[in-house]
Amino acid sequence: MIPDAPPIPFHQTLRDGRRTLAHVAGFSFVINFLALVVPVYMIQVFDRVLTSRSGDTLIVLTIGAIVAFLVLAALDLVRSRLLVRLGRLLDARLAGPLARALANPSASRRDPARLRDLEVLRGFLSGPAMTALLDAPWVPLFVGLIALLHPALGGVALLGALALFGLAWLNARLSGRALDAARGDGLRSRDLAAALNRSAESGSVPGLAIGLADRWATANGAALSGQAEAADRAGTVMAASRFVRLSLQVGMLGLAAWLVIGGALTPGAMIAASIILARALAPVEQAIGLWRQVAAAVEAYKRLRDVAIDARDTGNRMQLPAPTGDLRLNRVACFPAGADAPIFAGITLSVRPGQVLGLTGPSGSGKTALGRIMLGLDSPHQGSARLDGADMRTWSTAADRQHLGYMPQQGELYPGSLRDNIARFTGATPEAVIAAAEAAGVHGRILALPEGYDTLVESGAAPLAAGLRQGILLARALFGDPQLVVLDEPYSTMDGDGVDALIRALTLLRARRAVVIVIAHRPSLLARCDRILTLRDGTARLTERRDRPDLRLMTQNGAQVAAGGQ
Repeated sequence: MIPDAPPIPFHQTLRDGRRTLAHVAGFSFVINFLALVVPVYMIQVFDRVLTSRSGDTLIVLTIGAIVAFLVLAALDLVRSRLLVRLGRLLDARLAGPLARALANPSASRRDPARLRDLEVLRGFLSGPAMTALLDAPWVPLFVGLIALLHPALGGVALLGALALFGLAWLNARLSGRALDAARGDGLRSRDLAAALNRSAESGSVPGLAIGLADRWATANGAALSGQAEAADRAGTVMAASRFVRLSLQVGMLGLAAWLVIGGALTPGAMIAASIILARALAPVEQAIGLWRQVAAAVEAYKRLRDVAIDARDTGNRMQLPAPTGDLRLNRVACFPAGADAPIFAGITLSVRPGQVLGLTGPSGSGKTALGRIMLGLDSPHQGSARLDGADMRTWSTAADRQHLGYMPQQGELYPGSLRDNIARFTGATPEAVIAAAEAAGVHGRILALPEGYDTLVESGAAPLAAGLRQGILLARALFGDPQLVVLDEPYSTMDGDGVDALIRALTLLRARRAVVIVIAHRPSLLARCDRILTLRDGTARLTERRDRPDLRLMTQNGAQVAAGGQ
C-alpha cells in the first residue's frame, strides 16, 4: 500500500511561525533598545564625566555598558537561532507534503520549481534581510529620541528616513520589470541547457546540439542583460541612498554643532544624535540592498500558498476502492497548444478488464497524448476519461494511483537503487519488487549485477545496458499489480529476450484481467492485442481482432466503426 499524501499544513505552520516571530520581535525590541547604550554612554561621558572629572563614574558607566553589550550579543544570538529554527520548521513540516502535492497529476500547479520556493523562503527567514525588516519598525523610535534631544534634529532625521524609504520604493519600481523579464529568460535558458545536455548524451540528431547551444546562448545573454540592467538601476539607487545617508550624518553633526555653539545643545547630545541617526538609517539602507531577497521571498510565499490551497482542494477527495478496470472514453478531444484544429476528437471507446488495446498511427497523430489521457496524467480538452465510472482526475491520491502503471516512451531512471526505481521509491517489500522484476523478465539480469537490486542509478555510476534499463522501466509499470497499464513504445531498445519478456508480461496482465494499452508500431506486438486503434489525420479507426460486440468506437462525426474494419 502506498501511503496517501497528507495535506500541506501551510496555514498551521505559519500560525506557529507567527508565535516564534512574536518572540523574535520582542528580542528585536530589546536589542534595539540596548543599542541606545552607546549614545547614552557618550552623553554621560561628555556632559558629566568630563565636567566633573569623576573617575569612579567613568568606571561604573563603562562596566554597565559592557554588561549591556553582553546582553545584547546574547539576545542577538538567540534571535538568529530562533530564525534558523523557524526556517527548519518550515522545511520539516512542508517539504514532504509539498513534494507529494507537486507530484499529484491532478494538481493545477505542478511546477517542481515550487520546491525551490521553500528554500527561498527558508533562506530569507534566516538571512540578513529578515533581520533588517525586524529592525526597521524601530526607526520611528530612534527618530523620536533624536527629536527629544532637539526638535530641529528630529526634523532632519525624519526627512532622512522618509528619503531612504522613498528610494527603497523607487528601487523596487525601477528594477522590478527588468528582473521579471530576466527571470523569464533565465527559465528558458535553464530549459534549453537541460535539453542541450540530453541531446549531448543521446547524440541521436546530428547538428541538434549546435542549434540548441545557439538558442541557449541567446536566452542566457538576454537573461544576463536583464540582470545587468536591474543591477545597474539598483546600483544607482544604492549610490543615491549612500549619498543621502552620509549627507544626513554630516548635516546632523553640522546642525548639532551649530546648536552647541548657540547653547541649545550639549556636546554629548551632539555625538549621541549622530550615533542614533546612524542606527536608525542602517536597517533601511540595508533593506534597499537586500530588496531582491525580500521580493523573492514574497513571491515564493504567494506561490506556496497557492499550491497549499490547490492541495487542500484535491486532497479532500475520498480514496476509491480498487478498480475492476472498466475504462471508458466519451467523445475525447485533444488540441495542440495554440492550434484551432484538434489532433483527434470525438473518440468514444470502452475497454473491458482483461483486454489489450493496441494504439498505433504515424508520428504526431496523438498516440502518446491519448495514452496519457487514458491514464489521467493529462485532461482531455473535450470529453471525459473514466475508470470504473470515476473521472480519471479523481484517481489522484497516491493510494489510488497505485492501481495505475505507466511506461513512457522516453522514461528515465531516477537517483537511487534499482529497487527504489522499481518500487516507485516506496517502502515496498523485497517480494513485491522481485515479483515486478520477474514479470518484466529482468530479475536474472539484475541479480547478475555486482550489487544486484542495490545497484545505484546516479551520474557517477556505470551506465546500464539499454535493454536492461527499459526492462526496469517495464518492471516499474508492473509494480503493485496495477489494474490499468499504459505502455508507450515499450520495445524501442529491447533485444529479443526483452521483447519475449514483454509479450509474456502482456499475457500475464490479460490473465489477471487488467486493462492494457500498448502504443506500438511493430506488427508482432500489435498481433498480441485484442483490438487495434489507429489514429491518422485527426480520425480514429478501430480494428476488432475478436468478436466482441459490446466494444465499440465512434468517430468524430459520431458514426460507429464496424468491428473488424480497417
